[in-house]
Amino acid sequence: MTESTTAKAVTQRDDDWIKPETGTGNLGSYLATLWERKFVIAVIVAVCVGAAVAATLASSKEYTAHAQLLVTPLPQGDTTTVGLGLLRDSGAPDRDIVTATQLIANRTVAAGVRGRLGIASRPERLLDRVRAEPVGQSNVVDVAAQAPTPRGASALANAFVAEAIARRTIDIRREIDAATRALQAQTQRVARDGNGAGQAIAELRQRMTALDALRATDSPELHIQALAGIPSTASSPRLVRAIAVAGLIGLALGVVAAFALQAIDPRLRREAQVRDLFRLPVLTRVPAVRSARGQKLPLTPAQASSASNEAYRRLRSMVSAVPSRWLSSRSVLIAGTSPGEGRTTTAINLASAFATSGRNV
Repeated sequence: MTESTTAKAVTQRDDDWIKPETGTGNLGSYLATLWERKFVIAVIVAVCVGAAVAATLASSKEYTAHAQLLVTPLPQGDTTTVGLGLLRDSGAPDRDIVTATQLIANRTVAAGVRGRLGIASRPERLLDRVRAEPVGQSNVVDVAAQAPTPRGASALANAFVAEAIARRTIDIRREIDAATRALQAQTQRVARDGNGAGQAIAELRQRMTALDALRATDSPELHIQALAGIPSTASSPRLVRAIAVAGLIGLALGVVAAFALQAIDPRLRREAQVRDLFRLPVLTRVPAVRSARGQKLPLTPAQASSASNEAYRRLRSMVSAVPSRWLSSRSVLIAGTSPGEGRTTTAINLASAFATSGRNV
């Protein structure tokens, strides 16, 4: 609310007192924008959360079961298994564990699991449901399997660890058989040579005995550490996590929408916007007063609060303080942009404030 002629004051040399600091780019203006659009933000957050809840409740459940394998690479100095493709201690445990995970989650093992469980899914589909990862810095590999049922997830995880050991055992036995045949042929050649053959033959037979003992066992590198139990709760969808993520996304979208609406909204909602746009001082601030339900008439000084009456008296003083040389008349224009903004109330209460000071209004 300003007197129409006070705009002339901007042209004076001593007009710095009416030039407020620009506040459109500070934190306060950003927070004010968010507060003004809080209902928009709340609606967007509610929509996102509601959509997440609906999607979560409509989606099918998935259960995850975990089985664990212990990886024990053979020492480098083991001469019995020289030439066999066994896992050996490379001095880098991380690399050994990564190599072991590749022995568990591969197409060959998945094909064996498919036959073991008697399911029709392709090996690739089974691999999509299984994840083999090292457990921290240990020699343990965690095999996690997902399925629509708790028992299905447990069976799939256990089938993968069992099939991985079985496949690895078959491969090792095949290599042992080839190595044993080579040793037998070498023993026969040494026996035919004659001289000094006794000790060499004994060493060859000792190695064959060691290989036979190794063949009689399962894979020496992979051992079942723990079989998968039947999970009691679904691993997905997770309602709480879905709500939290949807809430954060909705909040981000709401903030973007708030600033976008602020950029295209031509209305002035804050005092700082008026000050920055028109470069005029604020003469007074009138507290908002609620009128009685159904009342359409303007508020009179008797109906207004004491704080409102004090604000109108301050406005009277500000208007009266304008030097007479700047005024072409003693008329005060009170304008607004839409109905119900309080123009009539302001005019009545300002006139009353002048009248109570003895002025002829």
